[in-house]
Amino acid sequence: MLFDTRTQKWTTLLALGVGYPSWSRDSQYIYCNTLWRKDPALLRIAVKSSKKETFPVNFVAAGTYGAWSGLTPDGSFLLLRDRGSRDIYSLDLNLP
Repeated sequence: MLFDTRTQKWTTLLALGVGYPSWSRDSQYIYCNTLWRKDPALLRIAVKSSKKETFPVNFVAAGTYGAWSGLTPDGSFLLLRDRGSRDIYSLDLNLP
């Protein structure tokens, strides 16, 4: 849900439970994840149009820290995959 302070109205951007929403630096998108679901994915939702883009991820989040995701200062995704302290992964995702 998004609240417009000017109109004092709520807008539903996405009718789906998601984790860790993050605003893009330009405030045009909200990024979030569904890493704990059957078909885990990263999502990008356009604020103006509510258009949803889905980027599948090939693992289900588990462990103590579970399904965290966020954005770096340059807008790249950060994902946490808690598999212990021995594995380090890198994921490159090129968005249009």
